[in-house]
Amino acid sequence: MRVCFNEVNPVREQQEYAVREALERERAAWSALERVARPSDTDERALLDYRARWQTASHALVSALRALKR
Repeated sequence: MRVCFNEVNPVREQQEYAVREALERERAAWSALERVARPSDTDERALLDYRARWQTASHALVSALRALKR
C-alpha cells in the first residue's frame, strides 16, 4: 500500500485561501477602526460604521475558519 501526502485537495486549498483573504480583510478593518477611534478626532457615526465593518469582517473570518475545520 502506497501513501502519498503530496496530493492536492482543491477544496481544502480554496478554503485555506478564503481564510487568508478573510484574515487580510479583518486586519484592514481593525486598522481602520483604530485610526477612527483616536480620541482627538472621534466622529461617533464614523466610529459606528467602522466598528460594523470590522464586526462583519471578523464574522467572515470565523466562518472561513469553521469551514476549514470541517
